[in-house]
Amino acid sequence: MGKENILKTIKRLFLVFFILFFIFILIIIFYKPKTTLHLTGGNQSVNAEIYIDDEKVGILKPHYNPNLKKYFGIADIKVEKGKHKLTIINKNNKKLEIEYETMGENFINIDFENMNIKY
Repeated sequence: MGKENILKTIKRLFLVFFILFFIFILIIIFYKPKTTLHLTGGNQSVNAEIYIDDEKVGILKPHYNPNLKKYFGIADIKVEKGKHKLTIINKNNKKLEIEYETMGENFINIDFENMNIKY
């Protein structure tokens, strides 16, 4: 009886190990780490639409700075790490595009007055 109990215990431990290993492999395959993309822009960027890889992901929300007495556009977007195409379209249908690669947190400034994106 002692050997049978040991064999059952070994089989159960093997099964638990196999299930945990299988879950670990699934996590590695399907987990895609995300990073934060911090977007800021001047008055012309307020309510501008944000597209990542041609998919709308949000807008630059208005933020008022009482010291400067100006509105700015601000957005924090979660994106997968890697290369992406960022497109910003403001309320006057001006369009800015850039291809970039995310690494950690990314800070991008949208400037419709000079028609450029800085990161």
